[in-house]
Amino acid sequence: MIGRIVMSTAVLVCLTAVDARGANSVLVESRTVAAGAEGVVIGVYVANDVALASLIIPLELRSVSSGAFTMDTFTFDAAGRVGAYDWTWITKRLYGLPSSSYFCGGTIVEAAGDEGDTPLDYFRSPDAVMWASFDWSMQDPLPAGSDGTPGAGTPSFTFTFDVTCQGGVFEIDTCCTAPANHLLFVTPLIEQIIVPAFTKGVVTVTGCSCLCDCRADPVCDGVTNATDVTAAVDIAFRDGPPVPDPNEQCPYLTTDADCSGTTDVLDIVHFVNVAFRGGDPAVEFCHPCAP
Repeated sequence: MIGRIVMSTAVLVCLTAVDARGANSVLVESRTVAAGAEGVVIGVYVANDVALASLIIPLELRSVSSGAFTMDTFTFDAAGRVGAYDWTWITKRLYGLPSSSYFCGGTIVEAAGDEGDTPLDYFRSPDAVMWASFDWSMQDPLPAGSDGTPGAGTPSFTFTFDVTCQGGVFEIDTCCTAPANHLLFVTPLIEQIIVPAFTKGVVTVTGCSCLCDCRADPVCDGVTNATDVTAAVDIAFRDGPPVPDPNEQCPYLTTDADCSGTTDVLDIVHFVNVAFRGGDPAVEFCHPCAP
């Protein structure tokens, strides 16, 4: 039954965050970090007042303010008392582009199972992760306990990532498929399933800690024209060499017009709009280091 609970893939349903701690709860840490910060760690704190044979933790990262998001790959790992517990079987799945057509993940970009630690290598909002653990024997469940709270405890899971230089906000919320497949605690008695209280995490990116001298200008001549379009096309579709900004502090390629962290067809559209359709660069191009 537990296997069916976790591995079925139904229509996406996002849970509404509950801003309260209960006896059984999952809380994602909220933090304010500087733009361009590296190695940001966000804890996920678990409290359970009964022993657990299974944890099912689906989470989604999504940008609230355009451009404020993880800069590169993120990792999601068990830590604290959950990480130290000897689970019989663990699976971790990382997804890109959650959609209504698949479990918390739209098209699977990369999946890592059996304690795999392969990071998600696609980082446009939204991204998702699912962590599910089981004690198949039902003889040695995770004891009741609490991780405490941020600053006064040790989390059972951690996200680690860099953030963009675009100020704003992104969230770490819970997201799921069918009602039997969302954020769940499962007791050793199969029929006892607990839906814990949930508090989402809010990551606020503030300030500016990087400089970009040739923002959205791969030729770096101050003019957006066909040459810039060609440069973006070469990278997006022809495996052309990347064109970094002259300033090494700038985390974006000059062809990354929307600060998504990659050069693709959307960037080409932005370049074409400015070069040939009278588009406003202030609207078409992101400006991560604007004061």
